[in-house]
Amino acid sequence: MNFKYCIFIFCSVFVFAFSSCLEGSDEVVYTYSIDAEILSFQLTRTDIPELSGVLYTIDQIKGEIYNVDSLAYYPEMPQKAKFIYKTLGVYVCLIASDKTDSVQIKSGDSIQISSFINQPKRYIRVYGQTGVKKDYILNLRVHKVDPDSIVYNQMPESLPYTSYSEAKTVLLGGVFYTFANVSGGFLAYSSGNAQDWASISLVGFPANALLESITCCHGVLYVKTTDGLLFQSADGVSWTAVPLGSGYNSVVTILGEIQKSPVAASSLLALVCESSGKNIYVEMDAGQVFSGNIEVDEGFPYVSFGAVSWQKDYASNIAVVGGIDNLSQPVSALWWTQNSVFSWSKIIPKYVQGGDFALPYEAPNAIYYDNKIYLMNGKSDGSYNDKVYYSLDGGSTWKDGGSKLAFPEEYEKRMKASVCVDADNYIYVFGGIGVSGVLNDIWKGRLNKLGFN
Repeated sequence: MNFKYCIFIFCSVFVFAFSSCLEGSDEVVYTYSIDAEILSFQLTRTDIPELSGVLYTIDQIKGEIYNVDSLAYYPEMPQKAKFIYKTLGVYVCLIASDKTDSVQIKSGDSIQISSFINQPKRYIRVYGQTGVKKDYILNLRVHKVDPDSIVYNQMPESLPYTSYSEAKTVLLGGVFYTFANVSGGFLAYSSGNAQDWASISLVGFPANALLESITCCHGVLYVKTTDGLLFQSADGVSWTAVPLGSGYNSVVTILGEIQKSPVAASSLLALVCESSGKNIYVEMDAGQVFSGNIEVDEGFPYVSFGAVSWQKDYASNIAVVGGIDNLSQPVSALWWTQNSVFSWSKIIPKYVQGGDFALPYEAPNAIYYDNKIYLMNGKSDGSYNDKVYYSLDGGSTWKDGGSKLAFPEEYEKRMKASVCVDADNYIYVFGGIGVSGVLNDIWKGRLNKLGFN
């Protein structure tokens, strides 16, 4: 008899005897014999094509089969699916959690998968040709909520003031700072969680500040005044005047933050300034050096616009959405620039499906979130916007987020709200002006998939 064949028979008998000794044990028998292993695994359903594309990890050492990326959320997960597998074993069985009963299954059989979802209750057992058996825990990981939906909840605490003529809330260094013009004076508060607010005694804050203009650039807050002066603060408390560069008479509006280059260590503040009777695009660097001499385009917004800054593909971008121009006309376009404050492009937005997209041009909110521009709140032609839109291409085309992104019914439609996104991807909406008047409520929500571990 061939010597190698004798060794194979001996090893097979030894393994079979060893496994027989453990037949009554609850211990899973691990073997490195390939004839008792699942080599590939898949679930399929013709009505859910995404199911066939899920990748599974088969851990032969631990005896586990699982999908690293959770299956897509379905309002009603199907109870059955086709069980496709490959093995060199004799047959495969489904084993109950107490391992007392089993059902033999062939590749292609439909099985009940509900008991495997998220909390494994049953096992797969493979019987090898030599009598060796191996058990696998099967864990089908499925999202319990729609990953592409946002659930907004009203915070238990409101803003620390009930009425105001103007208000703005910003996020600086992980702390929320809120400012309000109340009866001709300014109130300011800070909070680390948007619930517990501590009063701030402002130092050097200008008495004629325009709160709408407060902007964060490279960890510093900036605000302009009604007479065109510029002030800054690194802590939200102490404010100092920023000297305007030679030839610049006043700041007309603050546009946002932009990097000078994709590898720049610091950011630029994009502004519109008045110089020699003309409004021009201006940048201010970290050293407070002003530069720029290109006149602002006709139809460019000056107030009540939504501004958003973002980095993508090593490029720095700013977009200003809607607003009112210097002739007090509504701006139904979006203006965009990349890596420069001097060259802006006017974009007439469209729906993804085609057709004109009517911007909520009066005091909307724009944020960069989930690699998209989100547009919410605002007002146009006397009507408040009650939808959340998003754009994947920098604002050229838009899509209605529908019920997945919409605010709940009890959320009052508004304009002039403040919207912030924290380090944990939570969206906060602070106050604004609604149908009922001044609002001081706070709403918090997050795209479900951005909260998955």
